[in-house]
Amino acid sequence: HSVNDIGSSQYAQHIMGLAKSPAPYFDIDEEVRLIEGIQTLHREKLMVSANDVSDGGLMIALLESSFEHGIGINAKIDLGDLRKDAFFFGEAQGRVIVSVEEEKAAAFEQKVAELDIPLKALGRTQGNNVVVNGESIGSVSALHNIYDNGLTARLKG
Repeated sequence: HSVNDIGSSQYAQHIMGLAKSPAPYFDIDEEVRLIEGIQTLHREKLMVSANDVSDGGLMIALLESSFEHGIGINAKIDLGDLRKDAFFFGEAQGRVIVSVEEEKAAAFEQKVAELDIPLKALGRTQGNNVVVNGESIGSVSALHNIYDNGLTARLKG
């Protein structure tokens, strides 16, 4: 589940300039329930893929998932009370992005509810672009190139 936390994240360090900050949110009981739940969902073949939210936060995890499968994302996200930076770039533990076949979505949602795992639908995989709340961030291939070569390009000036 998402929390308002950017502690020890890449975002806090590189964008906010915080060399030191508290460790990101972590609850061992929630983490165990999540990991065991993901294993159950995998065994029951109710999901196509799973990618944990870690270095870089949710946005980087979404991009990594997109790169791996070569498929764009159309995400429509209601942040509710969450800070935009914490939601997209916080590295709090206990979040996993999964993809589910449309015909298995109802069974997936039912099993997740039975397992008592918080669930937030983010959008659909489709096309060649990464789109968040109607705004295109770019094509999967262009973003993948930046992800793979950004540091090298920056070091070369």
